[in-house]
Amino acid sequence: MMGRKLPKKYLKKDNVQIAPVNAFVPSQSKLSIKERADLEEKEAMAKKIKQDKLFKAQQEKNKEKQRLAYNEATFYKQQKLVHWCNGHDQGNYVSIHSDKFKSREKNHEYY
Repeated sequence: MMGRKLPKKYLKKDNVQIAPVNAFVPSQSKLSIKERADLEEKEAMAKKIKQDKLFKAQQEKNKEKQRLAYNEATFYKQQKLVHWCNGHDQGNYVSIHSDKFKSREKNHEYY
């Protein structure tokens, strides 16, 4: 094209950033090396304390779940052993004066 402007569809729009690249300077960049190290150490300690707190809470929650599960299992185990009975029957009681009890005695004495 001889000295003419390009048609609008062929013109490229420049994507220019309006704000300068270094407009925002983070606060850590303004600190000295020693101050930055102190800040990082402080943040690490805070993070560790937070993790320890979460870990302890999780441990307590797990212990509580285990305790409840154990109690439930124990309840069902003991529930199997409980039966309805007649309070007027003798059950397994054997009189010490009966022949049945005396037949269990040994023929020899230990003392």
